[in-house]
Amino acid sequence: GTHLEPGGRFDPLGLASDPDAFRELKVKELTHGRLAMIAFVGMCMQAIATRQGPISNLIAHLADPASSNIIAFHGRALSDMTLTAA
Repeated sequence: GTHLEPGGRFDPLGLASDPDAFRELKVKELTHGRLAMIAFVGMCMQAIATRQGPISNLIAHLADPASSNIIAFHGRALSDMTLTAA
């Protein structure tokens, strides 16, 4: 049959030759894939919250890490909400 997973027909590095190592690599691949999906959702939420893209956010953070982070952002957002509510 056709395998569309690691170790199927395409294995140029021979990573699937050892069954125990292959099982471990499959678990690592799933773990890293799930972590990448969570990171992507985090980037999307950051873009929605700041209305800037990930590169702009990174540049702003590198330029001034003390005032361009999640704690400072939420502090500004809370103060803005209190000013509008008053």
